[in-house]
Amino acid sequence: MLAGQPLWESDESDDTTPQSEPEQPATEQPEAPPGMKYDASGKLIDAEPHSREARYRTQLRATELERDQLRERLENRDKAEVEHLVANRLIDPKDLWAAGVSLPDVTDPDSGDISPQLIDECLERVVKEHPHWRFNPAAPASAVSFGAEKPDLTQEQQPTWQGVFQQATQPR
Repeated sequence: MLAGQPLWESDESDDTTPQSEPEQPATEQPEAPPGMKYDASGKLIDAEPHSREARYRTQLRATELERDQLRERLENRDKAEVEHLVANRLIDPKDLWAAGVSLPDVTDPDSGDISPQLIDECLERVVKEHPHWRFNPAAPASAVSFGAEKPDLTQEQQPTWQGVFQQATQPR
């Protein structure tokens, strides 16, 4: 055995090695635009036939994501506006949503705008079901007494700070 020779040699040719095709004479064609190539007959075709569809699908997914984000932002703003409108009538304005009221319940079906009349109707229903959720404002400062005496609410005169201090500092 000689150095550098394989240990055994096959008499058969190896069919797994690719046969080189005879070179065809190159035809002079202008350079293909990006994303395009020439086929065997010399026609210009898409280099990647599915690239356009993939690009459209990618654009579609991005547009759907942006739409969903904008829809969520709009719903959050509409809910905040409704909560602002009922803030002085419910202790916690978010209780409106907890009572089963949804945004379509308080929006005008024709225009899509928030309807104060529909809000009032929903609010009446919620307060009937949960009267303890109603906001009860504190008594006005003029009605607060500083002792055992009750304020005289029949007075036409508005109390002043000086009068309140004098009343509070008088001995009993």
